[in-house]
Amino acid sequence: MALLSVLHWQQEPSIPRTHFQMMPLPRNPAPPTQRIPPTSQTNSRKTMRHVPHPVVIITAAQYNYDLQRPVALGSAIFSFNTVALRPPTVSLNIKSPSKTLDAIRADDGRFRVHILRGTAQGAKAASLFSAGNDVGAFEERARVAPGIISHLEEDGMQDGSTAGLDPAAAAAMDCVLHKEVEVADPVVLIGHVRSCMSREDHMGNALWYSMGRYNVVEDE
Repeated sequence: MALLSVLHWQQEPSIPRTHFQMMPLPRNPAPPTQRIPPTSQTNSRKTMRHVPHPVVIITAAQYNYDLQRPVALGSAIFSFNTVALRPPTVSLNIKSPSKTLDAIRADDGRFRVHILRGTAQGAKAASLFSAGNDVGAFEERARVAPGIISHLEEDGMQDGSTAGLDPAAAAAMDCVLHKEVEVADPVVLIGHVRSCMSREDHMGNALWYSMGRYNVVEDE
C-alpha cells in the first residue's frame, strides 16, 4: 500500500511554478513616517490643534555633584493618559534626547506626575517647565512653583512621598517606569502609579491646551 501511494503521488500532474512566483521585496523599505504625504502630516497637525490635551509636569531627581545634593529636572507634557486601572497605569510622550528622561532612567525609573490646575498659576508653571532644564529655569521654578520641585531637592524622589502639593497642582502621582516605546522623535513612557495625592477640598478643573493656548477655566 505504501508503494502504491508513492507511485500515485509521483504520477500526479505538477502545479505550474508560475502560480508560486513571489515578487522581490525592497531591501530597505522606507519607515512609515517617511511614506506619509506632506499634506497628510499638515492636515493631521491642523486637526489635532482643535483637540484639547491635558497638561501635566513630570519631575525626576538627579544628583548634582557640584551642589552635593539632588536637583529637580522636569518637563511639561501635553500627552498624558490613563492606560489601565488594575494596576493603575499611565502613559505620556516625551521628546528624546531629554535630560528629564535621562534622570528618570538613572533613578530606577521613578518620576512624579503633577496634574496642574486650570488656573493662571497652573499655566505659568507649565510654561516654566517648557523652557528646558538650565540654571535660569531652576531659579525661576523655585520662585514660582516651589512645591513642584521641593520634594526632589530636599530628599530626592521618595516612594509614596506625602510632600504638600504646590498651589499650581491639583494632584500628583508617584510612578515607576514600566516600559519605553520609541516612536520617531518622542518616546512613549508607560508607568505604574505607586501612590497618588490630591487636594482634599476639591481638585477643580485640570489645565488643558488647545488652539495654541492654555485654557484657564477656573478662577484663582
